[in-house]
Amino acid sequence: PTVRSMFQAFYDADDVSSVLVSFSAVLESMNAKDENGLQVFARLEERLVPELNFRQKTIFPSLRAEINKRTEMVADMSRDTVGDRKSGEVLISGGGPCGLRAAIESALCGMTVTCIEKRDAFSRVNVLTLFPQTNGDLVSLGLKYFCPTHPVLDDPVFALSTRQIQLVYLKTACML
Repeated sequence: PTVRSMFQAFYDADDVSSVLVSFSAVLESMNAKDENGLQVFARLEERLVPELNFRQKTIFPSLRAEINKRTEMVADMSRDTVGDRKSGEVLISGGGPCGLRAAIESALCGMTVTCIEKRDAFSRVNVLTLFPQTNGDLVSLGLKYFCPTHPVLDDPVFALSTRQIQLVYLKTACML
């Protein structure tokens, strides 16, 4: 299989196992299994993007913009501290929407993140009505790429299932 087809399998994955297996295959094909954090994203950006079609590569500028925002924020914060600032390691307990979002934010700030979850499937299918800000956050982190049929801005009522939110966040977290 080509790296493009492997990445498409990652894009199309609709459960935890297939997301993790397909992303692992992408990393293995690029010899990036031992990298973590933003090193993974940089490797994907450098080696994967030239091989992808237009639709597949559109998430990268969006995530790069989010990384750049956090890099500036962390740089501003570190000017106020004494001594060298080193990125830390973070352990997130729980792979629900909040845990995965915390993992993404930590990774965007340059931390090495480990997220643990007792379940191996996203089983919550309840549909949530989202605040516009929450929908905007999901859009900036990959909703329009990973759920292309979701009415991102066309519908005044933003609704999404918890499972879909978790899939978007999991895919984004994998890329960071």
